[in-house]
Amino acid sequence: MKMKSIFTFFFIEFIAFSLTCCGEKETCGVLEGSANITSSQDVSIFACYTEITGDLIVNEPRGLTSFDLSNLTSIGGDLAIVFNYKLTRFGLNGLESVGGNIEIQGNDLLANMDGLSRLNFVGGNVVIGGDKAIMDKNFGNVDLENIDGLSNLQTVGGNVTIENNPNLPTCAAEALVEQLVDFTGNVYISGNDDFVTCD
Repeated sequence: MKMKSIFTFFFIEFIAFSLTCCGEKETCGVLEGSANITSSQDVSIFACYTEITGDLIVNEPRGLTSFDLSNLTSIGGDLAIVFNYKLTRFGLNGLESVGGNIEIQGNDLLANMDGLSRLNFVGGNVVIGGDKAIMDKNFGNVDLENIDGLSNLQTVGGNVTIENNPNLPTCAAEALVEQLVDFTGNVYISGNDDFVTCD
């Protein structure tokens, strides 16, 4: 009976510790594969992961106004935040590296990139905006006004494309390229606001 009581005691203590620990951290490790977010429910499912080995795709054109995946520190594949017509902000403030491409396209109400404040490394291309219209879809980010949130980005393994974001100063796009420490790719900047000066 004593042995059973001791075992029960330690089992209860272990469960209590686990609940306290995981409740505070709210993380669940590595997601092997990709995450496709098409609803606010999907955000809740993937919010606890610290790493995604595949792609992270956020494409919810109907009602997603914001999302928070700030536990995430690395993405092995691509990061695509595309055609979220009501998205005004996002939180990927823990993200430091993306192994593939970054595509931020067709988010009409997104004003800034503050949700990428720790991003340092992109292994592929960086694409912000794009062609004005392909098959009735506008690839530019209409309300995007600044990309200061990318101020820690130092390495881009591919090309940088910043096109057709009508409220983004061209000088801000050029400043992003100039800040890069490790970059040998091509630069495509067009269709942004040529009339605003940068400090």
